[in-house]
Amino acid sequence: MPAQLCSFPHCDARLRLATGVGPAIGIPIAVLALTFDVIGIRRFWVNDHRWRWGMTVIYAAVMVLVSALLVGDIVHLAS
Repeated sequence: MPAQLCSFPHCDARLRLATGVGPAIGIPIAVLALTFDVIGIRRFWVNDHRWRWGMTVIYAAVMVLVSALLVGDIVHLAS
C-alpha cells in the first residue's frame, strides 16, 4: 500500500482534534483530487483505451462526490 494512503487516516484523526481546520485542509485536497481525476480521464481518452467510457463514468461519479464535499467545505468556511 502506498505511503500516502497509510498516512491519511492518521492525519484525519489529528485534524478532527483541531476544530475548524478540516475545511481549510479539505479544499486544497479536493481541488487536487479533481485535477487528478481530469488528468486520469484525459489519459484514457488520449490513449484511445477500450474502457474509456466506463472509466469516464466512474471518474465522473467520483468527481460529483468530491465536488459535493468541496461545496460543503466552502460553505462551512464562509459561515
